[in-house]
Order: sequence, then structure tokens, then C-alpha cells
Amino acid sequence: MAVLRYSRQAATPKGFIRRLEDMKLDSILDPRQLSKVRFPLPAVLSAIILGVATGALSMRAVECRTEQAKEPVRQATGIHERIADNTLGTLLPRLDPLRLRLALHSMVKAELRRENLAPLDFPFHVVAFDGKCLTTVTYQTMRRLAMNHYRKYCRDNGLDLDDFVTVEQVESYIRTWQPDVQWCASADGRSHWGLVRVHRATLVSSSAALCVDQMTIPGKTNETGAIITNLSKWYEAYRWTQFKDAVVTLDAGNTSAEVGAWLGDRCLGYFLALKSIHGNIHGHAVELLDVDHRTPDLRLSITEKGNDITYKVWQMPLLSGYGAWPSARQVVCIERLSVGDEPESASVGRRYFISNKPVSELRVHDALKLCRLHWRCENEGHWSSDVMFGEDRGRAVGTTDPRGMVVLSLLRQLAQNLLALLRSLSRHDVAEGKPSWRAVMEHGLAALFDPVIDPERFELCDS
Repeated sequence: MAVLRYSRQAATPKGFIRRLEDMKLDSILDPRQLSKVRFPLPAVLSAIILGVATGALSMRAVECRTEQAKEPVRQATGIHERIADNTLGTLLPRLDPLRLRLALHSMVKAELRRENLAPLDFPFHVVAFDGKCLTTVTYQTMRRLAMNHYRKYCRDNGLDLDDFVTVEQVESYIRTWQPDVQWCASADGRSHWGLVRVHRATLVSSSAALCVDQMTIPGKTNETGAIITNLSKWYEAYRWTQFKDAVVTLDAGNTSAEVGAWLGDRCLGYFLALKSIHGNIHGHAVELLDVDHRTPDLRLSITEKGNDITYKVWQMPLLSGYGAWPSARQVVCIERLSVGDEPESASVGRRYFISNKPVSELRVHDALKLCRLHWRCENEGHWSSDVMFGEDRGRAVGTTDPRGMVVLSLLRQLAQNLLALLRSLSRHDVAEGKPSWRAVMEHGLAALFDPVIDPERFELCDS
């Protein structure tokens, strides 16, 4: 079997341990009773992060990793023996998601100081915000959580409890005690479920597309209603870093005049998608650009995944803004034509954008780059979380508690960031390109953990 040779390998035990130290896991408060603690909290969290980073898609698989850890890893992390999956799963709902957000911030800031996150195509950083549904909470799970809550309440107050709880009682419990769960019901009212959603901020301008923050979307609202609050949380976390003059990109579902004003007031750049739901500004952009009668300012043809793709870009300055968008300085239309092997496979998409960057700072080529960069949050962020780390699979969840799901998601983002950084810093001899996610994951598995099968006792029998 051919061996993939690296001209630079960053996925070493030292590289993994250094990033774990950057997270400052020892600063996270331990919710357990100290007299009953067998494994230090930093060791437990390190086990989950290293396990997920090396392909463990369940708490049982993480437990196996703790049994296979090599001696240098044990000494650096405190994982001195096997940690049971039950210990891992029961801890997750008790952890504070805010503390894990701080660990995420600490990791990103350390890489900023090392200059490993320098923007590639722009003189500024670009951060893409996008919403994501972490998981669906079944009605059975919500009912069980409600039953446990009411049992405890009745026990503490000396009351008798009927073993049956109504749908209304379950809904009341979810809305009161699980604020991060959105209560959902079918049109006929017979089916009920919950959704746990987050806003993720992804740094899309650097070689490694890191998740720099993750904030929950309250169950009582939607992405649009939570975006300014979550932008504020991200801004407060990074306002004194190199992100203080970043450009923020949003899809149409998160765009509004209030968001544009909020970003402009803080001297942040923005590049926001527009649709007809945004009212007059969309109609004004369509009329101003007049793409059906104007020659495009840029035409670019590329080949991608076997398809011939042609981009057309129209750009028009707004010298003094427009209406509720006083800080806007340009509108852009980007048309994408994709043609495959079959004529009927052709597809055309046309999107409008608004930005507070003047044409002198964000030219037509740059506008197309920003549009394409935004989708790294999907292609390298959400896609990697789902496909490589199993975020959209039930197997990946080590807890059914909604708070535990949020905590596990943050731990997964720490693991994904760790792997993305080491992947961006590694180079193999084939065209000096980045190795694949799977290659870095498997190299980390070999570097940090002993093989499951003892090679000295494993024999191949000739048949």
C-alpha cells in the first residue's frame, strides 16, 4: 500500500496537546461533588475532544480511546485509565455552555496571536454567520424530562404526583425550563417535537475555516429575531482582537435593516444577501442594477466538479445609502450559470447583495470572492460537522438532554477546530496541497492512541 508522504506534518502529539492547552479547560467549573470525583474535569473534556477529533462518533467509542491513549498523552492530559461512557454522558448536561464558549474563544485568540489565521484574499477578516439545527428532540424525551421535573417538585413539596402528564404540561415545562428548545407541533396538533438551533460564526477568510463562536437561538424566536443578540455576544468576545474591523456576511434569512445599522454603528463591514422579503431596498437594487439590460461588470468561467460554471457580476455604488440603510455604499447582483454533461442539468441562480464597503475598497472581483467565501461556512463548517463528525446522526449524541446536546456540540466544534488547524498547517508532497480530513484524523489516531489489535500477537495465516 502506498504511503502518503508529508512535507510538513502538524498533526503530532505536540500539536494536539498545545491546542488543548490553548482551550484552558482547567478554568471550566466542575459541577460534580468534589468528594466523588474520580477523573479531573480537564481530563474528561480532553478525552471527549481528542476522541471526537480522531473519529469517535459515540461516548462508547470515546471510552475505547481512553483505554488506548499512549503514555505521553496520558501524562499531558491526565487520562490515566479508562473513563466509562456513562461518566461522560451524565456529565454533559451539567456543564455550562458559556464556559465552553470561552474555551472556544481562548483557542481562536491563541491562533490569532500565532498568525495562523491570517486572511488570504483580503486585508481584513471575513466572518460568516449562519443558523444550524443541532438536533430534533422527540416528544418522548421532552415528556420524560417533564416527568422528572414534576416528580422532583412534588417530592420537595410533599405533594402527590399523577404518573401522567398532559401535552400542555410538557409544553409549559419546555417553554419555562428549556428556553433553548423550540416547541413544534404538526398542523393537526397530534404530533409534537422540539428543535435545538444555534448561530455559528465561521472564519472563512483564513486557510482553516474555524468556528469562532456558537450561540443558541432561544426557542421563543427564530434566526432573524436572535441574530442581533448573538452578533453582540460575538462582538463582545472579540472586540479587542483583529476581528474589530472584520466584514460580516449573512444569508437573506438573517438580513435586516436593523442588522445593517448595528454593524455599521460598530465600524464593522457587512456583505448581506437581499430578497424580496426585505421590501424597498431589494426593489431599489433590482431597478438600479437593471441586469437584464446592462452588460455585466465581470464575467468569469470556471470548471467545478465536472460542471462548467459562469459567473456574471453587476455592481452599482450607493453614494449616500438608501432609506433605512444609510450606511450602505453599494449593491451587487451575482448570477451563476451551471451546465453539466446533460443540457437539462443546467441551472441559473441570481442573488442580490448590499454592502457598506465603498466600491473603491470592495471591487467587483472582491464582491464575487466574498459571495463564494460565505459558503465555506456550509461546505467546510456544517458539512464537515455532519459528514466527518456525525453531528446529524443520533449516534453522535451522548445525551438526550437538550443542554447536553448544546454542550456536546461545543466540544465537537473544539475538536473540529483542532483538526482544521492541523490540517491547514500540514502539507503533503502531492502538489503541496492540504491533506484530507480523513487523512489528518487517521494520522492523529495513530499518533495519540495505541492500535486496538496488538501487532505482536496478530498473525496472518497463509491459506
